[in-house]
Amino acid sequence: MPDQKFWTYTSDRKLKFNAPDSKWNGRCLIRGKEYNGAYATMMEPCNHKDVLTWSVNGNSDVYTTVNGNEYYMFLWGALNARAIQIRKGQPNAKWVPYGVSRERHARPVVFVHGYKGDNNGWGDLKQKLKNDKHYKDSDFVNYDYGSGFPYPGKGIAAHSEDFQQWVYGKFSGRRIDVVTHSMGSLVSRYAIRWKGVDQKVDKFISYGGPNHGATNWSALCPKGCPLEIEDMKPNSRFINGLNGKKGNETWPITYMTIAAKRDELVPPDRVAISGSNVRGNYVVDDTGRRRGLDFPHHEGVKQSAAAMKYTLPFLAEGNRLTNCGPRLKPGPC
Repeated sequence: MPDQKFWTYTSDRKLKFNAPDSKWNGRCLIRGKEYNGAYATMMEPCNHKDVLTWSVNGNSDVYTTVNGNEYYMFLWGALNARAIQIRKGQPNAKWVPYGVSRERHARPVVFVHGYKGDNNGWGDLKQKLKNDKHYKDSDFVNYDYGSGFPYPGKGIAAHSEDFQQWVYGKFSGRRIDVVTHSMGSLVSRYAIRWKGVDQKVDKFISYGGPNHGATNWSALCPKGCPLEIEDMKPNSRFINGLNGKKGNETWPITYMTIAAKRDELVPPDRVAISGSNVRGNYVVDDTGRRRGLDFPHHEGVKQSAAAMKYTLPFLAEGNRLTNCGPRLKPGPC
């Protein structure tokens, strides 16, 4: 069997072999003799009357149609003596060519968690980005920082300084997208606006960020609050300094906010930001379904299917997509 890299699709959906040093160069697959419900294949000039044409189903499996039935490619025989067959029925996952395999050359996506949180809650979004927008695990980077009483004297501005140093150290020469939750929105926004991180960021998303303060801040610290919570109170010195002049709370990157309609800590009007660079301030109402969360709507917004419908095209916009052509197994180009 020739190496898969030599196979390409023609504009009329034929599978053509390209190897200048081979006698089969420029020939296409045709149907051969039948053996127990499978057909052998041969290579003939691409204008041959029996040349096979190929289609792709919803699972990215490549098939050809013979007498109204779907046949899938199968490599038959020992490793050193394989022959191509087409077989009726379901594809063999190991050998079916993946004709629409794609690789997205994406900006890295940095995930920033909220107060006393971690980045474990982004799994659904990451999986959707991989499934629907062709991202890879290597495109995702988590930014973790300590918060709460172990760090009682550290305000959000100090966290922003740490974030700025981390971004510049990790992404030299590259732009990133930033996806944040809750207090992570403030950590990132402050670094973008006042610490020069706007030079590194293309898009910013705030999930449930207290961009105008958390109205139910006392729920986070019923027995006394660290400096971070003081910063998150409405009209705090930090919040007012972050947002600047009313009507333009953004910097020259593209922003989006997503709020849970029934958020226990930050109502939608406190999440939304204003400015000419805001793509949208969206409110979703499919949160609160996951049990075991202290604040199921505030925390659950990260898993909102409605939120993902806004997030996926926003992040993927402007990324470069490469079509690989026919492949004999899944994976990057």
